[in-house]
Amino acid sequence: MDQRGDIDIDALTRALDVHSLRILVAIDQTGSISAAARSLGYSQPTITQHVQRLEARLGVALVVRTARAARLTPTGALLAQHAPRIDASLTAAATELARMLGRRADLVRIAASADAVGTVVAPALGRLAAQQPEIDASFVEASDNAAALALVQDGRADIAVTLTLAVSGERHAITRRSGMRSTFLFAEEIVAVSTANLAPVGGRIDPALLADEMWIRGDGSPGDLLAERLERPRAGDDMQVSNAAAAVALARHRVGTTFVAESALAGIDLPDGVRVWGLTPALTRRATATVLVEAATIPAVEAALRVLASLRPSPVDVEVILDARRRSASHRARFSSSRTTYPTRTTPPEESPMPFPSTARLAQAGAVVAAGALLLSACSADPAPSASTALADSGEQIDGRVRLSGGLSLRCDDQLSLV
Repeated sequence: MDQRGDIDIDALTRALDVHSLRILVAIDQTGSISAAARSLGYSQPTITQHVQRLEARLGVALVVRTARAARLTPTGALLAQHAPRIDASLTAAATELARMLGRRADLVRIAASADAVGTVVAPALGRLAAQQPEIDASFVEASDNAAALALVQDGRADIAVTLTLAVSGERHAITRRSGMRSTFLFAEEIVAVSTANLAPVGGRIDPALLADEMWIRGDGSPGDLLAERLERPRAGDDMQVSNAAAAVALARHRVGTTFVAESALAGIDLPDGVRVWGLTPALTRRATATVLVEAATIPAVEAALRVLASLRPSPVDVEVILDARRRSASHRARFSSSRTTYPTRTTPPEESPMPFPSTARLAQAGAVVAAGALLLSACSADPAPSASTALADSGEQIDGRVRLSGGLSLRCDDQLSLV
């Protein structure tokens, strides 16, 4: 295209195509033409030819090539910046066209890190499959939040689910990205899982009190954020893991202390001695769904966003959960401690069909027999009244009653009573 004072906008528009723009985005992300070709599933010569044809149509260089790498020129970077929005707009138009023509085009791709799979992505995919089976929903794993957002920006995913941490009482910065729209899904508290012998007030603990424990944490984890706030050295004795499930498994087996979201403990039976506490100040994890503005109107994306928003947990106070756990742990500890007061038997004791009486009871029984014999001999002089004769309550029976130890009494009418 000739360089002239008057730029032909229509000519520039006709020179652009979506596939070439996707190639520029891939080169910008991977740093080389060969890596971009691998990520897009094409050969390197094919990618090179596409770039050269676009440069010829525009009359300007888009890529600077070296022996081992490639980078975009300012013009190429400008096109790569607009590429995801153009791609999303065309995808939305193609989807509407497919619906008008009666073709199936309900596709949505959700990108997220591994920590978001169990609490957000998996339930959403399951609910979509049950409620709207016509939607083809898939999952793209990302290494972290930034990678998930990048997948959406370059058109390789439709929705990015991100998890961010926020400390109660502190203002947290909200990063707004041009051309993207974010939807808050839900928040849940971070709890400490530890075997430390502490008794925090109200079921909450200051993480600084656990500084002497070995921590189980990983990059971007709640424990990593707390360690940074406490200026805890990274090169210490702490154990590094890549996901919350591994951290909980290690803490459950008393390896160390970890900090995870409440949902990470769902369905996990913690043994005696492993305690769960809330934090002070409270630390929460926020789940957010982000899409390109143009993609938000795609029917499958809209449906997925509705399902993700419906996954908000019921507003249950974490104190209720922690209190239930404390009462459960106290209940187990009480019965556990009562069992340990008795010596351990290597073989089960032989059971007797009747309980063996104590020495005191034997002495009491002997006294009853002796006194009973004396009293019965005295009573034998007076014959007992017949069954047909009514006994008047004259008080004479009181005089004929003998009191024994232990609350037993015997009277002349051959009745043994307990008083």
